[in-house]
Amino acid sequence: MSLFVSESYIGTHRPSCVALELKLVAFTFIPTFFKLDKEVRCLEDIMIPSAKRANLFIDGMDKEAIAHYKNENSNDFIDILCSLHKKEGGNIYLGQDNDVAGNVMASLLYHHLIKRGIPKESILRIPLLEVGYDWGTFVGGSFYPIEQLIKIMEKRRKERYMMNVSPRTQFGYRVLYALHLAAYINKNIEGYRVPRKNSYTSTITYIVKFLLGEKN
Repeated sequence: MSLFVSESYIGTHRPSCVALELKLVAFTFIPTFFKLDKEVRCLEDIMIPSAKRANLFIDGMDKEAIAHYKNENSNDFIDILCSLHKKEGGNIYLGQDNDVAGNVMASLLYHHLIKRGIPKESILRIPLLEVGYDWGTFVGGSFYPIEQLIKIMEKRRKERYMMNVSPRTQFGYRVLYALHLAAYINKNIEGYRVPRKNSYTSTITYIVKFLLGEKN
């Protein structure tokens, strides 16, 4: 029986799996990083959190059975999928939502599964649309290339790193962020000063508006 990996096991996710006789494996996770201050350069720099009891569902298993299965195997979600795939056979359908977050999650799982030896041909992308799963359109794939995935996650890492910077040093980072944005859109901001009285959020808004030529 093929596996269907989803963000959820309720609502519109479940009926499609039941109708097509797929074994549903639901795991809610947010891709994270081993170190916020380390640049994302490869797949190994992006971490998939361990599969906890609260956010893991496997068809045919209650919570106690899932806990027992994990104790015998691994808390690593990729290991769990590989183990289930070895037992069940068939394909692995990745059914995360059809938005940026869902595409990142599915692409991250895709590249990690390939790295663990699952054939590319066995991993298919079936994202959830507003009207349900579009099996015909997406059955062939549609994953972010590894290079694009790394760029997306590096941008996310920078955003989270900025949010965790100490207030004492945030002002300096605001200036650096302004210069970074300026270089990105090829804008000259020589002599520009970031307003000290603004909060972090309003300062970034001020910078972006300035760089785009809008009035503040």
